[in-house]
Amino acid sequence: MEDELSISEDYYHYVERQQILLWEAVEAGQEDTARSLLRHDFIRIDETDYKGRTLLLLAVGLGHTNIVECLLDRHDIDVNLQDGNHNLPLNEAAGNGHEAISSLLLEKDDIDVNLKDGDNRTPLIKAASNGHGAIVSQLLERNDIDVNLGNDEGDTPLVEAAWNGHETVVSLLLGKADIQPNARGESGITPLYAAAAKGHNIIVGLLLERDDIELNPKTSSGETPLFATANNGHESVTKLLLSRDGIDLNVNCHGDTPLSAALDRGHKVVSKLLLHQEGNELDHNGSIDRGYFLLSKALDRGLQDIASKILIAKISRNVEIPIGRSPLSWAADRNKTDQVRSILRIGTPDPNLHDAQGRTPLSRAAECDSISVVSLLLESNRIDVNKGDLDSRTPLSIAADTQNNVVVSILVTRDTVTLHSLVREGN
Repeated sequence: MEDELSISEDYYHYVERQQILLWEAVEAGQEDTARSLLRHDFIRIDETDYKGRTLLLLAVGLGHTNIVECLLDRHDIDVNLQDGNHNLPLNEAAGNGHEAISSLLLEKDDIDVNLKDGDNRTPLIKAASNGHGAIVSQLLERNDIDVNLGNDEGDTPLVEAAWNGHETVVSLLLGKADIQPNARGESGITPLYAAAAKGHNIIVGLLLERDDIELNPKTSSGETPLFATANNGHESVTKLLLSRDGIDLNVNCHGDTPLSAALDRGHKVVSKLLLHQEGNELDHNGSIDRGYFLLSKALDRGLQDIASKILIAKISRNVEIPIGRSPLSWAADRNKTDQVRSILRIGTPDPNLHDAQGRTPLSRAAECDSISVVSLLLESNRIDVNKGDLDSRTPLSIAADTQNNVVVSILVTRDTVTLHSLVREGN
C-alpha cells in the first residue's frame, strides 16, 4: 500500500514538473520542448498561471507563432477561453498585429470572431483601431464577421479606424456591403465626425464619396463634423466639407457656430473659408452676447480683414444685437480700446447711434471712465459730444455725475461741448 502511495506521489510530482517545464518552454519560445511535452495527455492545456494567463495567451502575447501552432494542435484546447484578465487569444493577436498567429487562430472551426474581451472590444475593433490592415482583411473574409459590432460605448470598427487615421483600414471596411457608415455609439460620434475632428482629410474624402453618408450628424454634445473640424482648425477638411451641398454652416452648439468656434480659437484660414461661404448667418445668436461675438472675436484675434467682412455683411455696422447695442456701443462700454479703434477704422455709418437705453457710445465710455476710448471717439470728427440720452443727459454730465474727472477735463476742452446741462444739474 505504501509502495502504491509512493508511486502515486511520484507520478503527481512528475506531472507537475512537466507542466512547469511546458510553461517555461512556451515563454521561452522553445518549440521542440513544447511539442514534446504537449504529447502527454495529462498536460492541462487550459491551465492559468499566477498572473491569470493561459498557455495560449502567453504564446500569443509574446508573438511565438510556432508555439501557438503547437498548442492549437491539441484537440482539447479552448481557443475562445478568456484568461484571468479577460483577454482573448484572437483579440490579443489582432490588436498586437500578429498576422501569422491571427491566421492560425482563424483556421480553427470553433473560433468566435465576434467575441468581446474585458475591454468590450472585438478582434476587428482592436485591429482596426491599431491600423493592422492585413489582419482586418483576414477578418473581413469571414462570413460570420459582424463589421458593425461596437464596443461598450457603441463605437464601431469604422469609427475607431477613422478616429485614428488608418486610411487603408477605412477603405477595407467601406468595401463591405453591410457596413453602416453612419453608425454611432452613445456619444453620437460617427466615422465622418471622428475623421473630421482629427483632421484626417483623406478619410473624410473616402467617406464623402458615399451617397449615403450623413453630412450633419450631431454628437451628444451637439457638435457636427464641420463644427469639430472648424473648432480644431483643420483647413483641408473644412474645404472638403464645404464642397458638399447640404452642410449646415450655422449649427448651434451651446451658443457657438462653426465660424464663432474658429474665430474663438484664432483659426484665421478656417474662419475665412466659413465667412466666404454662401448661407452663413453672421448674426446667428445662441445667447444674449452672440450677436456681437463674431465681431468681438475677430477683433480680439487681430483679424481685421475678417472683422471688416463681418461688419460689411449681415452683422453690419450698427445692426442692433439682442440687448440693443451696436458693435461700437458694446466695445465702448467694455473699454475695448483696440476694438473701438478697429471699428472706427473700418467705418460705421453713425457713431452716435442710440442703443436700446438711449445711450451713445461716447456716453457709455464716459460713464465707465474709459479714458482711451473717449479720446479715440473724440478723434472722429463725426462724434456729437452733446448728444443726450433719453433723459437728456450728455456724455459730459454723465462723466461729471460719476466723478470721472479726467473724462470731464477731456470733454470740456472740446470747442463744441455745451456746459448748460452741468449748470442746470448743479454741477
